Amino acid sequence: MLVCPLPNLRSICIIRSAVNEPDLEQLLSCCVGLETFVYNIGTSFHYILPSDIIRCLRKFKETLATLCLSLQNDDVLRQNLLFKPLPSLRHFSGLEDLLLDAAFIYNCHAKESPEDCDILVQLLPSSIVSLRLEATASAEICVRLAKALLRLAEAASLGQFPSMEEVRCYAEERLADDGLSEKFASAGVDFCYELWEGGVYR
Repeated sequence: MLVCPLPNLRSICIIRSAVNEPDLEQLLSCCVGLETFVYNIGTSFHYILPSDIIRCLRKFKETLATLCLSLQNDDVLRQNLLFKPLPSLRHFSGLEDLLLDAAFIYNCHAKESPEDCDILVQLLPSSIVSLRLEATASAEICVRLAKALLRLAEAASLGQFPSMEEVRCYAEERLADDGLSEKFASAGVDFCYELWEGGVYR
């Protein structure tokens, strides 16, 4: 794939595409100040691991403001293809808006561990303003995510994420609330979740 310099390109959106990692690296090498990156895994045959995407995006750690990594193919989970954990995003100092599928955060085939509770706190940069999480893969993911959200609310209350304004969670199972909304509200963060059923939110 031949790509000419693209100094004015600020946004890249890759949806259900067969772009591979070398193609992505070449495309990104032509960019200067990327601000938005959207990637959707729509096939189990051609996709880039989210952990490798983060590695490719590190050159934009100061300019990237919006990052969306989503999953629309459960075969990727059933075949245990997401074997690399997502690295921390703390060094992305300009990141404000983040959408992630929870399957990229947790190894769905590994047992729950004590570290799961701190996984969001360790993942997010202090610059984060809006966090949206999709937990449509399994009920177990929802349980683990609820605990991590509780810890995130506590960290926000302590001022660890001073810019955070909202957290949204889209899940197949109702989360164990444990006062999540109230805890986020005490930190000045608007929290809500929507249930995903039959391909639609309700």
